[in-house]
Amino acid sequence: MSQRLGLGLDASNELLVYPVIFTPLAYVWKHLRELQLDHGARSAADQKLVRWFVGAVLSRRYQQSTHDKQARDKTDIVRWITEGDEFTPEWMSETYISNIRSADPDGAIGKLFRAILNSRGIKDPLSGKDVGVGSDKMPSAKHHIWPSRWIQHLKGWEKGTDNANLALNIMYVEEGTNGRWLNNDPRDQINESIKVLGSEAMVREVYRGHGISEAAYEIMMKPEKTKQDFYDFITEQESFFAGQLEQYGFKRPLSSSEDEALDDDER
Repeated sequence: MSQRLGLGLDASNELLVYPVIFTPLAYVWKHLRELQLDHGARSAADQKLVRWFVGAVLSRRYQQSTHDKQARDKTDIVRWITEGDEFTPEWMSETYISNIRSADPDGAIGKLFRAILNSRGIKDPLSGKDVGVGSDKMPSAKHHIWPSRWIQHLKGWEKGTDNANLALNIMYVEEGTNGRWLNNDPRDQINESIKVLGSEAMVREVYRGHGISEAAYEIMMKPEKTKQDFYDFITEQESFFAGQLEQYGFKRPLSSSEDEALDDDER
């Protein structure tokens, strides 16, 4: 599951949102081994375990009443896996993709986003080397794509009201790249990447790996930017990550009014 989700547990627990999930998970793994499932059935079971993990993050399931939820989940997940989707736990069916736009980089959602990126084989925009969390990756840092220092001088930016420290504004880069780009316009970052890597097509591909769409890339490349450009970029990022989460079987709310304020634990 670590590999499927990009948790990088062979090197660090940085992306492990809820360590308490491993207690019921160990029970489920033991039960699945005893069943001696064939390859197809075990693969399907693993997909459900990943969905369970993602759902636990989206619903903030293990923030409160942990022991009760561990006890229920260890039996409910086994039943869901062995008896079919009609036994999908009710709380998972009621979990939606919400609260992601304002998510903090170091909160549960922020860590989940970085895990998703980590699973995509992302590369540093200057060196082209593998970055993220894992024993086979370069020492990496969380980089604000629109740097917090630089963005304060953006036209229309209101310090104390606007916020660039968002999970949707984070990518992994090498530590040296992060230090080099702490106060650089996103356009200057890309232009330096093109100069070093020698190909804009290659740079676009690197940024696509980080979930940055063509539209988001073009916003970054605008020579004169406003606050609205930043939020347009965030909208693009929100669309990308929501699409990733939908692949795990979760849906977006029908109305934005369902997007409640983040819990205190999330900040």
